[in-house]
Amino acid sequence: MPSKQKRVRVERGLYRIGSYYHACATPPGSRTVMWRALGKVGLMEARRQRDKFAAEVQGAHTPTSRTRTTFGDLAAEWLAEQKARLDAGEMSPRTYEAYELALRRHVLPVFGARQVRGASPSTSSSTGSATCAAPAMRRTRSTTTGRRSTSS
Repeated sequence: MPSKQKRVRVERGLYRIGSYYHACATPPGSRTVMWRALGKVGLMEARRQRDKFAAEVQGAHTPTSRTRTTFGDLAAEWLAEQKARLDAGEMSPRTYEAYELALRRHVLPVFGARQVRGASPSTSSSTGSATCAAPAMRRTRSTTTGRRSTSS
């Protein structure tokens, strides 16, 4: 029985077994690697095919330059995603109403017109849920006075 040739890593996402190249990529949110045999091609062609395969697997979208994005724009897109979750039955109507009310009454009047840099809807939705930028506050009891105080 012939021995199985070992897969040799050429560079990230690109492997060679003998004279055949193979590409691997991982879909977003998954730990399962997907493989594609690229065949007997040169290194440059293997790189090109690997990049194309990775883009297909990862659902590549070209990042758009959004220099004038405001917090209000991102909040509106996030709220639209939450509305889609509500329509799909993944969220309670009361939860959606609470999100919408908090944004409209408290968040947007303060932060709505503020320009946001370094964030896009794709980065905000990749977190999976809304996160608060402020540090968590917790109540603690002072050991010396016995009084409650708020600390961060």
